[in-house]
Amino acid sequence: LIASGSEPSSDTAASAEFRRHLATVLGRRALEEAAGR
Repeated sequence: LIASGSEPSSDTAASAEFRRHLATVLGRRALEEAAGR
């Protein structure tokens, strides 16, 4: 859900696929922390 709402670009530092994955991981961590997990 989080990654599907983003359209990151690729550059020499990171691919768009990696940036989508990172958005998913960080979004999940934020939701877990907000839920007090």
